[in-house]
Amino acid sequence: MVDVEFSLSNTGNRELLIHDVEVNWERPPKSDITPILSSAEIPCVIVPSEILLVRFDVPLLFMKRLSNMNQKLQIRFQVVSPVGRLYFLDKYLTPYTIDGMEYDKNDWKPFHLGKPEN
Repeated sequence: MVDVEFSLSNTGNRELLIHDVEVNWERPPKSDITPILSSAEIPCVIVPSEILLVRFDVPLLFMKRLSNMNQKLQIRFQVVSPVGRLYFLDKYLTPYTIDGMEYDKNDWKPFHLGKPEN
């Protein structure tokens, strides 16, 4: 397992529910499996001006398959606003494997809430 950590911050003025986190392929193949994640910190409510550290494990075998297929790891957070608007925050990361490690500078860029899905 690979320990993945994200810091999430609420820079707005309303509480947000972090409902779920999931991983996927950058370009999903026609037939393959995707692990189901769990985190002790999710679900949770993040209040304005709060920073939250979220940890979860991603199977090393999944990371190696992504790396071998020259793909990025998609991390997707499902966020719900106080009025029930659904948001998806997507972040694409270079898969971490024990064999080698090269980060893309985009791995470190912040990602933002954006527009609601509904």
